[in-house]
Amino acid sequence: GAAAVVMDGNIPEETLACIGALARCPVFADPVSVTKGRKLLGVLPALYAVKPNVKEAEMLAGRAITDEAELREAAARILAKGVKNVYISRGAEGLYAAGPGWELSLPNPPDLRTVGTNGCGDTMTAALAAAYIMGLGPEETARFALGAAALALESEETVNPGLTREAALRKAGLIS
Repeated sequence: GAAAVVMDGNIPEETLACIGALARCPVFADPVSVTKGRKLLGVLPALYAVKPNVKEAEMLAGRAITDEAELREAAARILAKGVKNVYISRGAEGLYAAGPGWELSLPNPPDLRTVGTNGCGDTMTAALAAAYIMGLGPEETARFALGAAALALESEETVNPGLTREAALRKAGLIS
Protein backbone atom coordinates (compact mmCIF):
# COMPACT_ATOMS: atom_id res chain seq x y z
CA GLY A 1 0.00 0.00 0.00
CA ALA A 2 0.88 3.66 -0.25
CA ALA A 3 2.93 5.35 2.47
CA ALA A 4 1.12 8.67 1.90
CA VAL A 5 -1.44 10.35 -0.36
CA VAL A 6 -1.03 13.90 -1.67
CA MET A 7 -4.06 15.74 -3.06
CA ASP A 8 -5.13 19.29 -3.82
CA GLY A 9 -8.17 21.46 -4.37
CA ASN A 10 -8.14 20.86 -8.13
CA ILE A 11 -9.68 17.43 -7.54
CA PRO A 12 -13.50 17.15 -7.62
CA GLU A 13 -15.13 17.34 -4.18
CA GLU A 14 -16.58 13.81 -4.48
CA THR A 15 -13.11 12.41 -5.22
CA LEU A 16 -11.62 14.29 -2.25
CA ALA A 17 -14.31 12.77 -0.03
CA CYS A 18 -13.57 9.27 -1.35
CA ILE A 19 -9.85 9.70 -0.77
CA GLY A 20 -10.50 10.97 2.75
CA ALA A 21 -12.80 8.04 3.52
CA LEU A 22 -10.73 5.29 1.92
CA ALA A 23 -7.09 6.24 2.49
CA ARG A 24 -5.34 3.93 4.92
CA CYS A 25 -2.27 6.13 5.16
CA PRO A 26 -1.63 9.80 5.97
CA VAL A 27 -3.27 12.27 3.56
CA PHE A 28 -1.60 15.60 2.74
CA ALA A 29 -3.51 18.41 1.01
CA ASP A 30 -2.84 21.75 -0.64
CA PRO A 31 -5.93 23.98 -1.04
CA VAL A 32 -4.40 25.56 -4.22
CA SER A 33 -6.66 28.64 -3.93
CA VAL A 34 -9.34 30.03 -1.65
CA THR A 35 -12.09 29.02 -4.08
CA LYS A 36 -10.80 25.52 -4.78
CA GLY A 37 -9.72 25.02 -1.17
CA ARG A 38 -13.33 25.25 0.05
CA LYS A 39 -13.72 21.69 -1.26
CA LEU A 40 -11.32 20.54 1.50
CA LEU A 41 -13.58 21.73 4.34
CA GLY A 42 -15.50 18.45 4.34
CA VAL A 43 -12.39 16.28 4.49
CA LEU A 44 -10.32 18.17 7.06
CA PRO A 45 -10.78 15.47 9.74
CA ALA A 46 -9.25 12.91 7.35
CA LEU A 47 -6.10 14.94 6.72
CA TYR A 48 -2.75 14.30 8.33
CA ALA A 49 -1.56 17.70 7.09
CA VAL A 50 -2.81 20.70 5.15
CA LYS A 51 -0.59 23.36 3.59
CA PRO A 52 -2.53 26.58 2.97
CA ASN A 53 -1.08 29.98 2.28
CA VAL A 54 -2.33 32.82 4.52
CA LYS A 55 -5.45 33.59 2.43
CA GLU A 56 -6.36 29.90 2.22
CA ALA A 57 -5.77 29.55 5.98
CA GLU A 58 -8.18 32.44 6.57
CA MET A 59 -10.84 30.56 4.58
CA LEU A 60 -10.19 27.24 6.35
CA ALA A 61 -10.22 28.92 9.79
CA GLY A 62 -13.11 31.25 9.07
CA ARG A 63 -11.21 34.32 10.32
CA ALA A 64 -8.88 37.04 9.12
CA ILE A 65 -5.15 36.89 9.78
CA THR A 66 -3.43 40.24 10.26
CA ASP A 67 -0.77 39.46 12.88
CA GLU A 68 1.08 36.62 14.63
CA ALA A 69 -1.60 36.10 17.28
CA GLU A 70 -4.31 35.74 14.64
CA LEU A 71 -2.06 33.38 12.66
CA ARG A 72 -1.70 31.12 15.71
CA GLU A 73 -5.45 31.32 16.39
CA ALA A 74 -6.25 30.43 12.76
CA ALA A 75 -3.94 27.42 12.94
CA ALA A 76 -5.62 26.34 16.18
CA ARG A 77 -9.04 26.62 14.53
CA ILE A 78 -7.90 24.52 11.57
CA LEU A 79 -6.47 21.90 13.92
CA ALA A 80 -9.74 21.92 15.89
CA LYS A 81 -11.51 20.89 12.67
CA GLY A 82 -9.63 17.59 12.79
CA VAL A 83 -6.48 18.17 10.73
CA LYS A 84 -3.49 16.63 12.51
CA ASN A 85 -0.91 19.20 11.33
CA VAL A 86 -1.07 22.57 9.57
CA TYR A 87 1.74 24.25 7.62
CA ILE A 88 0.89 27.83 6.63
CA SER A 89 3.17 29.22 3.93
CA ARG A 90 3.71 32.92 4.46
CA GLY A 91 5.55 33.97 1.32
CA ALA A 92 8.44 36.29 2.19
CA GLU A 93 7.81 35.66 5.90
CA GLY A 94 8.52 31.93 5.73
CA LEU A 95 6.41 29.19 7.28
CA TYR A 96 4.24 28.78 10.38
CA ALA A 97 3.50 25.20 11.41
CA ALA A 98 1.57 23.57 14.26
CA GLY A 99 0.31 20.22 15.38
CA PRO A 100 -0.54 18.35 18.59
CA GLY A 101 1.75 19.78 21.27
CA TRP A 102 4.04 21.76 18.95
CA GLU A 103 4.24 24.94 16.91
CA LEU A 104 7.01 26.84 15.19
CA SER A 105 7.66 29.75 12.89
CA LEU A 106 10.53 29.54 10.42
CA PRO A 107 12.04 32.27 8.25
CA ASN A 108 12.92 31.55 4.65
CA PRO A 109 16.49 30.38 4.02
CA PRO A 110 18.86 33.39 4.12
CA ASP A 111 20.25 32.70 0.64
CA LEU A 112 16.82 32.60 -1.03
CA ARG A 113 16.67 33.87 -4.63
CA THR A 114 13.19 34.23 -6.11
CA VAL A 115 13.15 33.44 -9.82
CA GLY A 116 9.67 31.94 -10.26
CA THR A 117 6.79 31.02 -7.95
CA ASN A 118 5.06 28.42 -10.13
CA GLY A 119 4.98 25.04 -8.38
CA CYS A 120 6.20 26.22 -4.95
CA GLY A 121 3.07 25.20 -3.03
CA ASP A 122 2.95 21.84 -4.78
CA THR A 123 6.61 21.30 -3.98
CA MET A 124 6.11 22.16 -0.32
CA THR A 125 3.13 19.80 0.00
CA ALA A 126 4.99 16.95 -1.69
CA ALA A 127 8.00 17.63 0.55
CA LEU A 128 5.79 17.38 3.66
CA ALA A 129 4.72 13.91 2.54
CA ALA A 130 8.31 12.95 1.70
CA ALA A 131 9.48 14.15 5.12
CA TYR A 132 6.79 12.02 6.77
CA ILE A 133 7.93 8.98 4.78
CA MET A 134 11.57 9.73 5.76
CA GLY A 135 10.52 9.75 9.42
CA LEU A 136 11.47 13.36 10.14
CA GLY A 137 10.08 15.06 13.24
CA PRO A 138 7.87 18.18 13.15
CA GLU A 139 10.65 20.81 13.04
CA GLU A 140 12.75 18.88 10.53
CA THR A 141 9.65 18.29 8.39
CA ALA A 142 8.89 22.02 8.31
CA ARG A 143 12.53 22.87 7.52
CA PHE A 144 12.70 20.23 4.76
CA ALA A 145 9.47 21.46 3.16
CA LEU A 146 10.63 25.08 3.33
CA GLY A 147 13.97 24.08 1.79
CA ALA A 148 12.27 22.23 -1.05
CA ALA A 149 9.93 25.17 -1.73
CA ALA A 150 12.94 27.52 -1.71
CA LEU A 151 14.56 25.39 -4.41
CA ALA A 152 11.35 25.64 -6.45
CA LEU A 153 11.45 29.44 -6.09
CA GLU A 154 14.97 29.52 -7.44
CA SER A 155 14.08 28.00 -10.80
CA GLU A 156 12.33 29.25 -13.92
CA GLU A 157 11.06 25.70 -14.41
CA THR A 158 7.84 24.53 -12.72
CA VAL A 159 9.93 21.68 -11.27
CA ASN A 160 13.51 22.67 -10.50
CA PRO A 161 15.74 20.06 -12.18
CA GLY A 162 18.11 20.44 -9.19
CA LEU A 163 15.41 19.53 -6.67
CA THR A 164 16.54 16.35 -4.94
CA ARG A 165 16.15 15.05 -1.43
CA GLU A 166 19.77 15.93 -0.68
CA ALA A 167 19.42 19.43 -2.16
CA ALA A 168 16.31 20.11 -0.05
CA LEU A 169 18.00 18.76 3.10
CA ARG A 170 21.01 20.99 2.39
CA LYS A 171 18.84 24.08 1.68
CA ALA A 172 16.99 23.38 4.94
CA GLY A 173 20.27 23.24 6.86
CA LEU A 174 19.62 19.64 7.87
CA ILE A 175 22.84 18.41 6.22
CA SER A 176 25.98 20.23 5.12
